[in-house]
Amino acid sequence: MRVTIRRLKERAADQRGATLVEYVLLVSLIALVAFSAIAFFGGRSGASLNRSKSCIEAAQSGLAPPAGCPS
Repeated sequence: MRVTIRRLKERAADQRGATLVEYVLLVSLIALVAFSAIAFFGGRSGASLNRSKSCIEAAQSGLAPPAGCPS
């Protein structure tokens, strides 16, 4: 019985497993927040990037810039 209690105390003092679980949870939370932000802002930022691309292409080719481009 004493041996079992001692082994349980030794395992409870070992924090390596708990630290790994904490890091996995932290990385999972960061990934969830990143994917949520991409899903939420993705459509708007895609449209903005396409508008910027059109403005840059117009400026390089010497054509009139499309509507919404800064002058």
